[in-house]
Amino acid sequence: MDQYHQPAEEEDELTEMVCQETDLKDGQMKEVMVGEKKVLLVCSQGQYSAIGSQCSHYNAPLVKGTLVGQRVRCPFHGACFNVRTGDIEEYPGLDSLPTYKVKVENGMVYVTVNKHALKLTKRVKEMCSRIADIKHTILLIGGGPAALVCAETLRQTCYEGRIIMVTRDALPPFDKPKLSKALHLDRSSILLRSADFYQQYGIEVWTEKEVISVNTVNKAVKMIDGTWLNYDQLLIATGCRLKLKYHFRKSKKDFI
Repeated sequence: MDQYHQPAEEEDELTEMVCQETDLKDGQMKEVMVGEKKVLLVCSQGQYSAIGSQCSHYNAPLVKGTLVGQRVRCPFHGACFNVRTGDIEEYPGLDSLPTYKVKVENGMVYVTVNKHALKLTKRVKEMCSRIADIKHTILLIGGGPAALVCAETLRQTCYEGRIIMVTRDALPPFDKPKLSKALHLDRSSILLRSADFYQQYGIEVWTEKEVISVNTVNKAVKMIDGTWLNYDQLLIATGCRLKLKYHFRKSKKDFI
């Protein structure tokens, strides 16, 4: 092959030697640079693999996390990722990590990245959308991460029926911890997914709607406005709310 005419796939890739094969022992990981891209290199169960170096939740450096078997746990909030596939396996966080090719040759470890994906730090798992002719309906009561993860998991496992998420919040699922970290946040900065995302994957989000009763015999729920909604399967994921218990002091000797 002419050395000046490389295959298009090779032209789009960047490969660099990042370390010696003996630099990492089994169960160890380190950050390496491929071009200007930080990559997490992992040696697990006798095999090298490479994934994105930052958690898809709040961008924490995963090299400071914990590696157990084929899973690395984020040091900030405990999100877990598979070091072989990059898939997220435990919340918090919704997105998976990019993966990179690894080759061990003559005692050296090489990592290959796609030049067009150098700026990508996370990815969405492949999902299907809704087929209108399928009438089967799964109703999710609650607008938090649990309901959203359920909806996405259904689409990732090729469920093509109707998905309805009902929440009394004014917004679709959003990142509530951010509310305690800054004032005057822009609405779009706290949403877990955009409106386009829900439309693309056929996930209906009904905001400012409240379910007040469930009829499991007829498989229907009653809304606060008196309307009824039928379902085939139901998930209640409304979370919990702190209930404060007050103790009043009767005398100076009593404790509050």
